[in-house]
Amino acid sequence: MKPARSGDITYADVTLKDEIGRTVFTTNQRIYNATLEKGTVAFLASPMTIAVNATTQNLIEPLPAYLPATGQISFAFLGPEYNQIAAGLDGMKEGETRHIPFMQNPSFQREMNQEQFTEMGGNFTTVQDGDQGIFDFTTSPKISTDNTTPQYASRIVTFKNKTSNNITMNFGYSGADVTIIQLRGST
Repeated sequence: MKPARSGDITYADVTLKDEIGRTVFTTNQRIYNATLEKGTVAFLASPMTIAVNATTQNLIEPLPAYLPATGQISFAFLGPEYNQIAAGLDGMKEGETRHIPFMQNPSFQREMNQEQFTEMGGNFTTVQDGDQGIFDFTTSPKISTDNTTPQYASRIVTFKNKTSNNITMNFGYSGADVTIIQLRGST
């Protein structure tokens, strides 16, 4: 069995983890069920088709997914994380699982004061470091001039570094566990 190389197409299970190591997105039903049993929430999607070493310039790649108590919505897959997964597939074999750590990007964090946090619907009094929330991202960075409704994709975020006046929202993840289910050579 040959290892994956640039341009090959993979059909893969992908599980994304937050900075604490909690599953926040998965394409694996067993991992999804175990996550819910632990009392945490995660998105569930179908396995992904990813070309080895493919890149996207988009900040957000919307992906159809299921979120408990919400139903079918778009998950906000960050382009830089997608690119790191696509690069991490290089050299993997069908059936192999690999942990792909993400380079941490400070721009994937937002510090907010108490007023800003409350305006976005948060309860500053009760939020604790490590709490999770759902945050929506617009999928189009350009402002529309034809009066169309913007499209959004959602992502689980982690709150940290709470002080008496500020809190940081981290929407970047620490890494992905990826298993190649099927590997097709490039044509």
